[in-house]
Amino acid sequence: MNFVLIKTLKLDEFGDNWKDCYIKVKEPSVKQMQELSKGPEDAKNVTETGIESVKNIVKECFIDGRGFNGKEKVKIKKDEVDKLPYSIYKKCLDFLVSGQQEQLRNTKE
Repeated sequence: MNFVLIKTLKLDEFGDNWKDCYIKVKEPSVKQMQELSKGPEDAKNVTETGIESVKNIVKECFIDGRGFNGKEKVKIKKDEVDKLPYSIYKKCLDFLVSGQQEQLRNTKE
């Protein structure tokens, strides 16, 4: 059985154009976070694999969103998440994993 916690990140802090914009996500499970933290065995692939893993977790958890495309507010689609401005993408990632690190530490005893 899967349990789902849906969270909404409001994007108002990014200026007037982003007022009333948001990103709605399912919080990743502890199992997903453990998989993300494993990383590759090969040190030279750490960066590339890590970036792909982060992109995948954001896309897997994405539900819905609304953003500003430079002209108007539009629906954000799952396949467009990695096209968001970096500061918004990073905020989304931080929002997704906030609180998860403590849970992850508690499961690795």
